[in-house]
Amino acid sequence: MVDTTAVQTLDELLQQAMASVRIEERYRGHPISLAEYLAIQSSGRHSYDPDDRMFAGRFRPVIQDIAIQGRLLSVVRDVLGQYIGDDRLQSAKIVTGGVLDGFHVDELVSHILAIALMRGTHHAAHSFYECAEGTSVSIQFVTLIDGIRIENPIELSKGIRLMPVPGDVRYFPPQLLTRAHGHYTEYFGRTLIVVDQSVSPIFVHPDKMTVERFPFVRANVCTEYPDFNEAEFCEALSLSINHVVEFVAWWSHINPDEVYAVGTVGRSAAHTPSVSNPSNAPFEAKEEDIREAMSIYAAQRDLKPDVVQRLRVPLSRWMMSKTSKNRVDAFINLGTALESLYLDGSDNSELGYKLALRAAWHLGNNAEERYSLKQEFSRMYGLRSRAVHTGDPDKVKTTPEFTATAQKRCLESIIRIIRDGRFPDREDWERLVVGSAE
Repeated sequence: MVDTTAVQTLDELLQQAMASVRIEERYRGHPISLAEYLAIQSSGRHSYDPDDRMFAGRFRPVIQDIAIQGRLLSVVRDVLGQYIGDDRLQSAKIVTGGVLDGFHVDELVSHILAIALMRGTHHAAHSFYECAEGTSVSIQFVTLIDGIRIENPIELSKGIRLMPVPGDVRYFPPQLLTRAHGHYTEYFGRTLIVVDQSVSPIFVHPDKMTVERFPFVRANVCTEYPDFNEAEFCEALSLSINHVVEFVAWWSHINPDEVYAVGTVGRSAAHTPSVSNPSNAPFEAKEEDIREAMSIYAAQRDLKPDVVQRLRVPLSRWMMSKTSKNRVDAFINLGTALESLYLDGSDNSELGYKLALRAAWHLGNNAEERYSLKQEFSRMYGLRSRAVHTGDPDKVKTTPEFTATAQKRCLESIIRIIRDGRFPDREDWERLVVGSAE
């Protein structure tokens, strides 16, 4: 429990420091007014723009009263002494990036004073002792995904949620981070996956920090999915809505008003492999679609490694067929996916017949359904063969509707295997031949 007397003492000391504070530009020492500083810091803390945050980081409060500055330094050294070496210490902020040898105690004092200016002296004093006595801090891991749009936040599990990015910059969620050279309109209608995490310990001695030895542990708060995988969830979401969903950027979000967060205004640098130019129009997802995605995700996580490995080709080829620009590529990808699902490679005779028969058996519930499905799969494989052997879109005669049907059937096959937890084996197919199963 935080010592209220110690908090009160530090609160009063910070109030005295506020009376002699001067705001300076870090590199040139140029002063600005307190009102300007507060406006810049407020903008940086809430802005989605990395340029705004970098600009906010250029200014710092400096205490002109040397005696008060010395007293504040003494408090920090006394309380955090076990973590300080050569007047430097390291904090949990390092998990979002930074230098191994940490930061100087002067920077920590300046950061505490900045918190006091923004949130009040009592908040800053309490935050200092809370961090000093605590064992972990909270951060968020954020992933930007492309391919769906949601209207309201949706909780996937405790500590994991989807958040919509609205089409009005005034209502952007605080976790959003845009590209340094992009434009905020790129993010309209996108969706964020936000995962609550904890990091422990909060402070360490710089001598304990090496590339080989990293003492900070970062873990998801969610106990149901402690190793939640955003890429695999996007895959499951794609299957649930029959539409490609991909992750396109990721970063960390931390509370800049916590004492350990020295040198930040809220977010780590983003990793943005491909943010602009969405690959496809977003699908308007409902909560039931998300629930189905989580059900598929959970089933995928329970699959045996050999089943996961065998699903890699059909899954990737199905998704490639959804983004193919022409009929040739679409049916080559679909054909490869279906071969991976229904042909084991041991017998290459009458591939199309065998594939169609097995697929009809796998998906059909009665003789009439199986007959219809066999006709569909025979046509799909025929189109695939013409696509492979001619490469001519004019000879791959199909309609958008039948292409969509082919993709849907492939999707149904993949989901059936995920739900069953296995691929049909040779014995399953032999039962079909002798008619022992309906």
